[in-house]
Amino acid sequence: RHTFALISTIVQTFEGFSQMPESMYMATHSSFFAMVGVAEQLGQLCNTLGSVLGLFEMIRWLRGLITGQPVNYDGISDGFSYYLTRTPGSPSPNPNAPKPSETPLIIILLALCSIPFIMHRLFRSHPLAPECRWD
Repeated sequence: RHTFALISTIVQTFEGFSQMPESMYMATHSSFFAMVGVAEQLGQLCNTLGSVLGLFEMIRWLRGLITGQPVNYDGISDGFSYYLTRTPGSPSPNPNAPKPSETPLIIILLALCSIPFIMHRLFRSHPLAPECRWD
C-alpha cells in the first residue's frame, strides 16, 4: 500500500512539473496577443484621428471654395500629406538626424544571457542548496 502511495506521489509530482511549462506558455501567449491587440488599437486610433483631421481639412477647403477665399495653410496639412505619402521604413527627411543608439540592444542581450547564469550561481550559493539537491 505504501509503495502505491509513493508511486502516486511521484506521478503527481511529474504531472505538476509538466503543467508548469504549459501554463507558462499560455501566459506568454496571452500576454503577447494582448500587446498585439494594444498595437492594433493604437493603429486604429491613428487612422481615426487622421480621418477626423482630414475631414476638418476638407470642410475648410470646401468653405474656402464656396466663399471664394483662399485657404490659409498653416503647415499642418503639409505634415499630414507627408505622413500619408511616405512609405514605411523610408529615411528621415532630415539627413542630419542622429543614428539610433545600439546600447539598449546590447544591454538587453547581455541581460538575457547573464540573468539565468546569475540566478544559477545565486541558488547554488544559498546555504540550504546542498540539503535540497536531489542528485
